[in-house]
Amino acid sequence: MVATVVSVQVGQPKWLSWKGRSEPSAIAKSRVEGRVKATAEGLAGDRQGDPIHHGGEFQAVYAYSLEDYEWWQESQGVEVEPPLFGENLTISQLDLRSLRVGQRVRIGTATLAATVPRIPCWKLGAVMGDQGFVERFRGAGRPGAYFRVVEEGEIGAGDELTLEPALSARPTLSDLFRIRTSELHRASELLELPGLHPSWQAWAARVTAAP
Repeated sequence: MVATVVSVQVGQPKWLSWKGRSEPSAIAKSRVEGRVKATAEGLAGDRQGDPIHHGGEFQAVYAYSLEDYEWWQESQGVEVEPPLFGENLTISQLDLRSLRVGQRVRIGTATLAATVPRIPCWKLGAVMGDQGFVERFRGAGRPGAYFRVVEEGEIGAGDELTLEPALSARPTLSDLFRIRTSELHRASELLELPGLHPSWQAWAARVTAAP
């Protein structure tokens, strides 16, 4: 089967309140008809409520797979459907966890490069109406993938994804997710990783230096 874009979504910040917290968030996204320009800042029409922790060059585009939504429904009994998790691209027939850091993906006329997996925060729990879902999401190991835009272009539903050869020496997004969430003793492996998100590099440095 060929990996394809099922749908494209963008959103604007709105106030999200949950358990005494209230912050702007663009996790609620709507499908876009036609083609959307992908730039270094992200998809046209998409913004972040918290630009310090979301968006930017290394998190310009977030993707989640249709098969992972189906896993939540069929295996976990969780009623979810795209784009509830706030992804810009819902894709099919690609295991995002297997992408290696820096691996390039051609979509439409744009080229993206995988950067880091998603580490969920309280806002996902707010959307689900269950703060415990944040830990369930972590434990599931199906975090989706962030990308930076290497070559600007247009993306639309139905576009095929063409993977460039992986940089085999680099870890997969699944490796990064495990290191960040449950294998902190491996944090030093990220210190010299080319092209890693600066905030992840800083995290690895702190963890490695901790007594």
